[in-house]
Amino acid sequence: MDATTSATTRLTDAQRLDWLRLIRSDNIGPRTFRSAAGTNDLIKQGATLITEAADVIRSVEPIMERPIELAEPDEEAFAGEPDASDRERIVGLLGPTPILLDDLIRMAGASPAVVRTVLLELELAGRLERHGGGLVSLA
Repeated sequence: MDATTSATTRLTDAQRLDWLRLIRSDNIGPRTFRSAAGTNDLIKQGATLITEAADVIRSVEPIMERPIELAEPDEEAFAGEPDASDRERIVGLLGPTPILLDDLIRMAGASPAVVRTVLLELELAGRLERHGGGLVSLA
């Protein structure tokens, strides 16, 4: 939510005290700037300032009542080239009827990165057609 004056007036004083609110604000500035009035008001009231992901984690940990640990990214998500069996399996699942990308990923049993790489290769070769709503089919 943007922190403008109108955004802060929607909350009652009780709501301001009861809920931890994380506010996205791009308009912090001198009090004389009209666009910064709501943000400056929130800062005066003790709003949590968020400038990086660690700030969000520190703000949410008391609510969760436990420490939050960030997991390392999966190595599989950054896997290299799809192998021939991946390509065959993914192309075999495609046909002239559009299929949801999520369904294709699930049925292929491959990582989303591998499926998207194969689809990109097919698209560059002119063999893939993209439809609205995340649907793909062979051209």
